[in-house]
Amino acid sequence: MFLEILPPELHIQLLTFLRATDLSSLQQTCRVFNNRSLVRDCILHFTNHIYPAELCEGFDTPSISGELEVNLNNYETLRNIEMLVAVRVLSSPEPSISERQKRNGNYYFVSKKFCRDTLKYLNALSEKREQQREQNALSQLEAAAKAEASASGKKVKYV
Repeated sequence: MFLEILPPELHIQLLTFLRATDLSSLQQTCRVFNNRSLVRDCILHFTNHIYPAELCEGFDTPSISGELEVNLNNYETLRNIEMLVAVRVLSSPEPSISERQKRNGNYYFVSKKFCRDTLKYLNALSEKREQQREQNALSQLEAAAKAEASASGKKVKYV
């Protein structure tokens, strides 16, 4: 196949034109792009070369990524980095006219639709984390009840 003979550096350059959701779909449909080292290299390329360093700094810290472990082997991490960059851009003050002139057009434009989609994704991610916390707490309670029941010799029935 043609894609297999291309060097990984060229794959990464091509993949930088796609967003994380598209990359995830591509990874699921093409075995050439379902490669953990390529995914990791692509994520690192985004954080080191595509996004400004000050916007993606600390993406792998617990205070930013939450309680979940940062996994550089899937594009969910890249999606979280995209969200972090969007949040930091949107929370920064609008540059003054003199600052815009100094930047020579190097500033960001963010559409309202992107903001709405970002908020929906962040809400869904927050709900998912809350469900995982609840499931972990329930599992711990069940394990404790099971241990207590086995110590007392009673059978426990869960509904």
